[in-house]
Amino acid sequence: MTKSGSAVLILLLFICPIVIPVQLTTAESLNTIYVDDDNTDGPWDGSMEHPFQYIQDGIDAASEGDTVFVRNGQYKENIVIDQSIFLRGEQKINTIIDGGKKSDVICIEDDEVKVSNFFITNGGIHTFDAGIKLFSSENSISANIIDNNMVGIFLQNSSDNLITENIFIDGQVGLHLNFSSNFNLISKNSFSNLSYGMSLSYSSNNILLNNTLNTSRFGMLIDLESSFNKVSENIVCNSKWGIFFGSSNNNISFNYIANNHEGIRMDEYSSSNTVCGNLIVSNWGGISLYESTSNNKISSNVICNNTVGVGLYLSNSNEIKENNFIDNSYHVNMENSFFNTWNRNYWDDWIGFGPKLITGKIEIWNVGIFPWFEFDWHPAKKPYDISGGGMNR
Repeated sequence: MTKSGSAVLILLLFICPIVIPVQLTTAESLNTIYVDDDNTDGPWDGSMEHPFQYIQDGIDAASEGDTVFVRNGQYKENIVIDQSIFLRGEQKINTIIDGGKKSDVICIEDDEVKVSNFFITNGGIHTFDAGIKLFSSENSISANIIDNNMVGIFLQNSSDNLITENIFIDGQVGLHLNFSSNFNLISKNSFSNLSYGMSLSYSSNNILLNNTLNTSRFGMLIDLESSFNKVSENIVCNSKWGIFFGSSNNNISFNYIANNHEGIRMDEYSSSNTVCGNLIVSNWGGISLYESTSNNKISSNVICNNTVGVGLYLSNSNEIKENNFIDNSYHVNMENSFFNTWNRNYWDDWIGFGPKLITGKIEIWNVGIFPWFEFDWHPAKKPYDISGGGMNR
């Protein structure tokens, strides 16, 4: 044997004992652990033949990357996930985790956890008790029914998560993003019969896309320094406030907003938000700007069949352009609001020549009420072709 051949052989003898155990360790860690509440008598080893009775036992027996598969049944547990696993139910309508009104039903403390296909109900009775609570990032929560919790899913300093295709029903808050929960994608979820469908506090750069929100006090509440969020292609209906903003630099585009008391409301120093391409129909107030809101851009929306199309109340220096105002009882209601710019909107009651006169009022306490006028100097002669509005799914 040549010297080079001997060298190769010696090298292989050193490498093989090292490589082979590493491969086995990796393979052994990617297991499926089974849980079935029908196995009340044991034995319990997490195998398909001898599943654990309780979900927490399955989680505790898992290693990083494992799947814990939970058979149909009712599991009265409050569980903690502290490593990166995939927790998967057999059928979401029949795989029930019931928190018994004690604390969080599921608490996720590690990154890269997946939870899918469960009916999650009866979290605790305190304000921030949740169906699922996340203190970590890069998780995926999908295809669950989340019912009767104070908060359905609560994110605390939790970013880069995917929350998709869940059903939120019958609770106080469907989804709450709190304190630096940023860069999350919230997509294709449905929310109904809640006080708040979604709410954001001190959370930015999130995408709220293609969700359906129905019958809540607040469809969406984006408040308290939550900026640079994109709210797009959602259906928001039958709420007191469809989308309520108390923050700045957000984008609200291509949503269908109907049958709310107020479709979009901006309040208390909301500035530099963009409202574009929405279908805003059959609300009492289509878009309402209150109390020192300013420098917002409202463009290319269909504002139709509302009692008040756009209401400005102590709101200044906003730009309203290239919208369709059609069949509203009052296209504009303007009170103590100044220096707003109206440009190239379509008004179905414009006389066809000259500027469109926009009337408002100034009310000075203990003095009187005086008329105020602004103008759209270049009204559009025909409606704009505006598509989208969350309906083209």
